[in-house]
Amino acid sequence: MTRLTATFENSNGKKHRWSLKNSNPNKAPKEIKASLEKLTMLNIFDKEDIGLFKKVVTAKFVKKIETAIFDEPEDVFIPETTTNTQPKKSLNTATEPTTLYIPEDLVITEQRPEPNLLIQSIEMPKGLDPHKMNESQMLTVITACIPNGAVLEDIFIDEQTTPAKIVLIARLKSKEESVYAE
Repeated sequence: MTRLTATFENSNGKKHRWSLKNSNPNKAPKEIKASLEKLTMLNIFDKEDIGLFKKVVTAKFVKKIETAIFDEPEDVFIPETTTNTQPKKSLNTATEPTTLYIPEDLVITEQRPEPNLLIQSIEMPKGLDPHKMNESQMLTVITACIPNGAVLEDIFIDEQTTPAKIVLIARLKSKEESVYAE
């Protein structure tokens, strides 16, 4: 995962860090700096009457690389969607699988900050850690939760919540776009 990490100076002259997950490392440095400077023009970010983003100081990309040394078998699940007629299949045969019914066993919270923008926060059942899911399991959950016609813009695991949640950000097609697409 690549993360953009920037240091800003606040209105008291103190520095603080801000980061953006899954950022695009292919953007030009001038474009990145211009985007970060836009944050300094907004006077909506403050903490205890101190403006947080007053001056951009530094920015860098941080790439996280994890290398597994060994891995114990863990609880696994068999995803089952109510809308999917495909037969059940085990995603990992290392241990006795647990059946997960999608979306019934998930707690999905939706937000629409813009008319065509959907943010879904997906909480897994107790004992099922999204960090321990493999790509196939994660893809099964994502495809079952994202609405038809939506274009996935971003996905990440929100580690600020307990338990951690999978967050999907999708752009919904407007009625005009869906008419032309058919």
